[in-house]
Amino acid sequence: MHASLAARALDQVIRLAKRGELGTLNCTEDPSPVAGRICSNPRGYVAALSPAQILFVEIEACRDRIGFLCIAANFPREMPKNDPLRGRRQVTLTVRIKGDRADLPLATIAIDGVDLAGHTIVS
Repeated sequence: MHASLAARALDQVIRLAKRGELGTLNCTEDPSPVAGRICSNPRGYVAALSPAQILFVEIEACRDRIGFLCIAANFPREMPKNDPLRGRRQVTLTVRIKGDRADLPLATIAIDGVDLAGHTIVS
């Protein structure tokens, strides 16, 4: 049930971005890579994402909004082949939707906000 909800929400956001209908999109950039900036065109970046590329998905109650669920999906970040941290660069797309675990399954998905963040995994 949770995987289905995540897939539906992510698909809806990507489709909205492709149609140019995605509302507010907050974007934060990982300042370390010189190439591959995501915040120069965040809607275009979201529109180009493919659910087949998802590395990890997490669904939890949003910490900052009561009555909302946050779905966070990590994707690999396209970087130049000469980037030494290329395999460690990722993008997280977070979708905030109205509802909580008691409301599942949701017949409709009401998107409240979308965040896009670039980051580097360091060990």
